[in-house]
Amino acid sequence: MDNINKNNNLKDAIENYSKLIENNPNSGDLYEKRGNAKNELQDYDGAIEDFDKAIELNPDSAYLYEQRGDAKSSLESFYGAISDHYYDAIIDYNKAIELGSRNKEIYNKRGELKSILSDYREAIDDFIMAMDLDPEFVQAQENLEEAKTWLNDFNNRIKYQQRVINKLENIDKNTLYNPMEQMYKKGLNTLGYRDGLNLFDQIIMTYDCVSIDKIFQSYKFYKAGIFNPQYVISNKGRYKGYPFRSFQNNNYSGGYSDHFPVYIYLIKEE
Repeated sequence: MDNINKNNNLKDAIENYSKLIENNPNSGDLYEKRGNAKNELQDYDGAIEDFDKAIELNPDSAYLYEQRGDAKSSLESFYGAISDHYYDAIIDYNKAIELGSRNKEIYNKRGELKSILSDYREAIDDFIMAMDLDPEFVQAQENLEEAKTWLNDFNNRIKYQQRVINKLENIDKNTLYNPMEQMYKKGLNTLGYRDGLNLFDQIIMTYDCVSIDKIFQSYKFYKAGIFNPQYVISNKGRYKGYPFRSFQNNNYSGGYSDHFPVYIYLIKEE
């Protein structure tokens, strides 16, 4: 009941701010307050629009950049995907810091986004900065330890990848085979980001899964592929030619994924 009352109060507040804005269209303070109310109602798109206008009217407000960064970050969490909004949120946090915002929360929030984006070294720097501002900041301490763990794991994965080869004839019991690397070199891909093509989706296998001599007495790797028939490719709009994603411009579009699936054939002689 309390949540219902709170939501109703926020909706009333938004309606009142909207009426005030009609009479005061150049009031950045009103756009800011309406944006904050929309943010609490999880109307992140609407909040970002209001913060855009507030920043247009008050371009030197560190607070507004931080609030818009929060909305962009929440937008990603709400829709459950990682794309441009996390990067855009970091840009807003950067601008807020540039304009003089020095609070523990903004460094911690920026560090959390960098961790999500696997930029662990810079995330660690942000968490340390947050703790410099408040040595008792428990959340930053926990985030710091987690980022250090992920960074160590990331470095171990790099060492692990050094054992991965892309030519079947070179595999032995101490190496792994990745058929996707040759596909990537040929220009094939499973996703696009800012018009750059990538092949993040990979299937890596051990020596026992392949047959160098082409003998298939048991199930062995035959070939790999990328599943990209026309119906899983966007044919219009901003993402034309990209995988047909479930959400486009933060609206459900009825697609499948922002990645193409990958697959392998395992065959056995009868």
